[in-house]
Amino acid sequence: MGTYHAGSRAVQDRVGVRERADHVGASIGGGIKPVAAAFLGSQPLLVVGAADRRRARSGRPRCTDRRDSYGRPATTGCR
Repeated sequence: MGTYHAGSRAVQDRVGVRERADHVGASIGGGIKPVAAAFLGSQPLLVVGAADRRRARSGRPRCTDRRDSYGRPATTGCR
C-alpha cells in the first residue's frame, strides 16, 4: 500500500489534485527529521491521529473541521 489508500486516491482524482498529492505524499515518512522535531517541540500544539477500524469502512467522518471563536480547531462536533 502506498501513501494514500484507494478512497483517498479516488477523491484526489475527482477533484484533480492527484499530482499535488503525490508531491506532498513524498514528504510523508515514518519519522520526524531533527530540524522538524526542534520546530514542533517549540510549538504549543499537539496533533494526534489514529485509525478507527469501526468507522473506516462506513465512509462517515469521525470528526469534522470545526473552529472555536478564536479560530482554533474544536472537536465539539465529534461523534
